[in-house]
Amino acid sequence: MGDRVVYVAVSGGSSESGSPKNQLLRAIAGCFRWADIPQPRTDLRPLLRTTPPASPTTAGPRGDLPIVLIHAGVTDRRIWDPLWSRLTAERDVVRLDLRGFGESATRARGVLSPVVDVLGTLTEVDIDRCHFVGASFGAGVAVEVALTRPK
Repeated sequence: MGDRVVYVAVSGGSSESGSPKNQLLRAIAGCFRWADIPQPRTDLRPLLRTTPPASPTTAGPRGDLPIVLIHAGVTDRRIWDPLWSRLTAERDVVRLDLRGFGESATRARGVLSPVVDVLGTLTEVDIDRCHFVGASFGAGVAVEVALTRPK
């Protein structure tokens, strides 16, 4: 297991290691393992050599930062159909099927990683910067992508 960081904010108390504040912080960190946040990967090049899960759908005029739509964990890219024509009338928009959903047929080589799928898709469609919109699980993937490649 890699290095992990737990973010907890508590005000007041002493800076001594045995202080009630620090005892509380240690207790919180020990109880809430689900709140651990992995350190971002520094080199994704080996992972990005995999084929993106499915050909993304792109449409709309180029210019402003594109919008990348990431579906929920119980749907596929068709979840965005009701908004597609209105969004693409004004913006460059990309939607994709994460691996295992919709039209994605390519199996992952190694560990299944929706973050790597999104980054691979961005590389495939030549997008360096964008806005993410995610529904449910897709929102979590969007946050992980942003934390992995913040620039």
